[in-house]
Amino acid sequence: MKERIIEIVKAIKPVKVLADVGCDHGYVTKLAISENKSEKYIISDVSEKCLNKAKKLLAEEIDGGKVTGVVSDGFKGIEFCDEAVIAGMGGEEIISILTNSSFHPQTLVLQPMKNSPKLRRFLIENGYKIITDYTFSCGRKFYDLIVAEIGEDTLSPEEEEFGRTNIEVRGKAFTDDLKIKIKKLSGYIKRDNISESERERLKGIRDRLKNYV
Repeated sequence: MKERIIEIVKAIKPVKVLADVGCDHGYVTKLAISENKSEKYIISDVSEKCLNKAKKLLAEEIDGGKVTGVVSDGFKGIEFCDEAVIAGMGGEEIISILTNSSFHPQTLVLQPMKNSPKLRRFLIENGYKIITDYTFSCGRKFYDLIVAEIGEDTLSPEEEEFGRTNIEVRGKAFTDDLKIKIKKLSGYIKRDNISESERERLKGIRDRLKNYV
């Protein structure tokens, strides 16, 4: 868990107001404060119980006026921020939060747990330019991290599927993740209880993934 938090905070650029949307225990904000990522911080969570855990962790900073905590469904309880972190949710949930926001932060640091291609497409179609977009590993798990800023952009089909930085750099976490997926697909292909059409479909996916390893 700690490695994932560190990777997310590394992607945050210094700003005046940083919002940690769906902050859970508040670990991202705690580390961001230690690295002077912002002058002011907003922590929010739809769950008051989770928010209270974050408030306990950040009690000193809240008392000092550096952090404000709000029970909020997405951005609904947040008036403004320069940059927002939304991490540990599905891509579709992040899309829902951004769709229902009354304003668009200049910078977004997003760590979707799934449906990254849908999120990438949404960002491009809704006025954001993707700055970095890569896969990182934490233990045996792999995560996508997307940093976007307001601006115009386009994505190729492969950039939408895999992430622009992954395509350009082919980092170890990205290729390791693909190798695992290829191995799993090879196992499915060998099964006797699938149709030939399904077998061919899986072979096509596997062979396409091999192009990026």
